Amino acid sequence: MAVESPTPKANGLKTVWDTIVAPKAAFESIQASPGWGTPFLIAVVLMAIGYFLQHAAQVHASIGTMQHMIATNSFFSGLPESKKQEMLDNAAHPDVKSQVIGLLFLPVTLLFAALFNSLFLLLANAIGSGTGKFRQFFAASMDIAVPSFGLGSLILGLITILRGPDSFNSTIDLLTALPGLGMLAGGSTGFMAAFLGYISIFSLWGCILNALFLRSLRVNAAVAWAIPVLVLLLGAAFGAKLNTLFG
Repeated sequence: MAVESPTPKANGLKTVWDTIVAPKAAFESIQASPGWGTPFLIAVVLMAIGYFLQHAAQVHASIGTMQHMIATNSFFSGLPESKKQEMLDNAAHPDVKSQVIGLLFLPVTLLFAALFNSLFLLLANAIGSGTGKFRQFFAASMDIAVPSFGLGSLILGLITILRGPDSFNSTIDLLTALPGLGMLAGGSTGFMAAFLGYISIFSLWGCILNALFLRSLRVNAAVAWAIPVLVLLLGAAFGAKLNTLFG
């Protein structure tokens, strides 16, 4: 009686690298041995580095946003000048607690995004008669997060360093700093500008990788492309809504 040999465990680092330079090989590895720990750690580290690199620009953007709110929002018009100045000082000098909370929020954001993405890929798999399983979609979502979230955050951080923090006067300025549809915002503000800002070359990269992974699992071509585009648009809309509420 033949004994089935166990599937060899994939090299997580190689799978992450292949996701960036050789997606076909990465997808074959994920299908054979899905794992998400290594890409999760790599994505979080890259996002954390980007977070620290962006800090000065984030602070300057927060000051600009607060100044705009104080000048244009009727809610602040009745506040004493001392209170307004206190709010500006808090924006200019965020306490350590808020910075730590922001850092700890990164892995939570990544896990939520990967789960969100996985569920939509699973839906595409069901609609498009694919052969995938949830654990494969979750592993792929984490590997895809390395370029779409990790590298995106890192490159944005480098851009803020090169341009200097003084060139970022609002959160919209930060969102539209990466190459992408945000360049069409043309200095505008509000939901649409933020929405366009979230559709960068890195989120588009993730969208394409999603579609290619679905195709590798024999998902119908139309579905394999339509669902990742839907994920991209929903993610941009969600981020833009949060920006209009809290940005």
